[in-house]
Amino acid sequence: GANYQRSLSSPLLMVQAEKQLKLFGGLTGNYRLYGWNRSQGVDYDDTLAKHTGIGASIDQRIGDGVKVFARYGKLIKGELPFNQALTAGAEINGSYWGRAADAIGIAGAWLQSGKGYRTSPQTTWLDEAQTQMAYAFTPQGAEKVTEIYYRYRLSPQFELSPDFQYVTNGGGNSDAKSVKVFALRANIAY
Repeated sequence: GANYQRSLSSPLLMVQAEKQLKLFGGLTGNYRLYGWNRSQGVDYDDTLAKHTGIGASIDQRIGDGVKVFARYGKLIKGELPFNQALTAGAEINGSYWGRAADAIGIAGAWLQSGKGYRTSPQTTWLDEAQTQMAYAFTPQGAEKVTEIYYRYRLSPQFELSPDFQYVTNGGGNSDAKSVKVFALRANIAY
């Protein structure tokens, strides 16, 4: 359901309430509640259905160079492979090691597989070319992701961020091998 083919006939509508608070000795935090609705999304099994959900988001500084964050989202109506997501983490800026514009971040995510997805067996191929045998599995539990990144500012207009992610129970498949993902993100601002 994450394509834009029906954007004009069934738009994604979203509403958000935000409050900024000063906590931890006057440090700024942003607190948000939101809800969304798409009158005609695509479920995990390619059927058209209404998707509705709610969520909450927190970003709070807890020190001069430390920010913590947490996000929660829940699909209320519709059937997607994952119907709940919880993420939490922290970012520490580089002022602690003499590079104030840099930062290191660490986060974890928990993605709960949806009920409809869990009750219908899924087929996975053993290789991308689909030349080896396929096997069926019944999704259960949650996919888990751990991430660590470093944002390196080369100039005020250019940043590089090497990133490492470790995924377990991929797709809700308890038999799936853990996956390591290395990435490099570039940000150019002008």
